[in-house]
Amino acid sequence: MIRFSVSLDSVTTGFLIHAELDLIDPILTQLGKRTLEFRANRGSGSPMEIIKIIERNASLRIGFGWSFESQAMIEQMMSECMVSSHLDSTSMGSLITDGRCSWIGFVPLNIFDRAMYEDLTTDELIIINNELVSFQNKVIDFISTHRLFLQHSFIRNNRYRYALMKTLRKDPIALENMFDFYITATKETSLLLQIPKDLLEEQLGCHFLHYADLFFELLAFSTLKGDLYE
Repeated sequence: MIRFSVSLDSVTTGFLIHAELDLIDPILTQLGKRTLEFRANRGSGSPMEIIKIIERNASLRIGFGWSFESQAMIEQMMSECMVSSHLDSTSMGSLITDGRCSWIGFVPLNIFDRAMYEDLTTDELIIINNELVSFQNKVIDFISTHRLFLQHSFIRNNRYRYALMKTLRKDPIALENMFDFYITATKETSLLLQIPKDLLEEQLGCHFLHYADLFFELLAFSTLKGDLYE
């Protein structure tokens, strides 16, 4: 079972690899992780060298560029991650964040973890490394497609929101869906009952240039529903 905890102290150091989870680009290629291959004639590649690779790969911190609205929300997401069907049988270490809720870290190996690897063969260590990389990829894929993460990203990552909306500017159905998604995401992440109308106009309005009438219809309808206020 994956273990996740929230540190009471700010954690700013201790990770060997730092990356940002940017939804604009392919997720898994951003980490720079790679699996190792079995070769009959390695020549080099001692167990100690593989252990160093495992130690580096295990020590990964993923920043979001924004913070979850509350600790409860990131804990909810990670709770669902821990019981995910493709992760529930693993024991590949622990995950951590701190009170800022703006990152997820795969906890570096400790002295007990290292002791477990000392007597393993190179082939066994390669298997462990590849399982570790696969595990991390699955966790990150789960997080990056989770409803709460996508909602926070759309509302709080201006660059991501702009890039996504730009691709939809000539699709009125998609624009209408994203208008509704914006309202739902804002209300659910910020726990607001109403959203300032001018904020929505500022953040989404420029993407409706081809369908200005649709935008004003959606604004009027949402105002009547009570989702927006002047």
